[in-house]
Amino acid sequence: MPQRDRSHLVLLFVVLVLSGCRSTPVRPSSFTTVDQPVEVVHKAAVNALVSTGFDVERTEALYIEGYRPRRWGLVAGSGGETVAIWLEWESPSRTRMSIDTGQTFLGGAGQKNWNYEVFNAIHRELERKD
Repeated sequence: MPQRDRSHLVLLFVVLVLSGCRSTPVRPSSFTTVDQPVEVVHKAAVNALVSTGFDVERTEALYIEGYRPRRWGLVAGSGGETVAIWLEWESPSRTRMSIDTGQTFLGGAGQKNWNYEVFNAIHRELERKD
């Protein structure tokens, strides 16, 4: 095999490895306010991640993180996204919430932004509690 072909194979291998690495979500500067205590929103956020197909990997008092396992299809696998939810106490009955989806380096291949779906799932969970 010529040296040039080997170089291309090495480059392809590096790109494939990087595309499988997780990306860390970044806390957005914007937030939404929810008329519920932090503890209630936290529980709803955990349930919302599970109901949208995420494995909850980290849960702290004001932070929840979930990872959506990669599923392989014919061409590209879906999944591989990490969603983070930040909570902030505003008052005893109000919570600020921010959501971000982190995608891999080459996130376009089968990945999507889950912010909207997770946000809606949290609100469905909160409505169920009322």
